[in-house]
Amino acid sequence: MFDLQEAAKGYAKAAERILGEDADFLEDNQEVIPVFVALLFQSIEISLKYLGVEAGLFSAQEAKNRKLTKNGHGLGEIAGLVNEAQIFRS
Repeated sequence: MFDLQEAAKGYAKAAERILGEDADFLEDNQEVIPVFVALLFQSIEISLKYLGVEAGLFSAQEAKNRKLTKNGHGLGEIAGLVNEAQIFRS
């Protein structure tokens, strides 16, 4: 599994690859960086939820619970679900 820094680097390299010869696009258009970062976190959230459900660490219903993620992407909260599941399995 990748840590957040490795994942961020991977997304940045993928963005450069997608942008092709215009790889300086993000540097030249700083206003798109918050959107890029939000999409990064959304992708991480979706991946963590999918992996957690597939691994049987929590149910799809638990992953979709709006109280879990509140107004953000809830990466810490999802990690909490994983930790709780691991404690119960030990």
